[in-house]
Amino acid sequence: LVPAHQFLYGAFDEAVGHFRRYSKTGLRTRLCEAGFTVQSLKFFNLAATLPWFLNGRLLRRAYLPKEQVNLANKLVPLLKLEKLIGPPLGLSLIAIAQK
Repeated sequence: LVPAHQFLYGAFDEAVGHFRRYSKTGLRTRLCEAGFTVQSLKFFNLAATLPWFLNGRLLRRAYLPKEQVNLANKLVPLLKLEKLIGPPLGLSLIAIAQK
């Protein structure tokens, strides 16, 4: 599980210790260079993409407001739908790879 989409990189990423975000191609390349065979690579957490961009990039916040965290926690059951629809983008990338 890694952060996705460099355009989302902002103040909150820095605050939590991220120094880059990945594209599918970039992550696949790095995994293959490290000797892994990628079995699956997909985006996760589509719902958080816009709030992350607004908070981290536009508002330059190094934190997430409590109200937004509470709302996100309530929406977690909806994330199960992502398994069915396979979102075209998301806040994170999940890779399954084997050495």
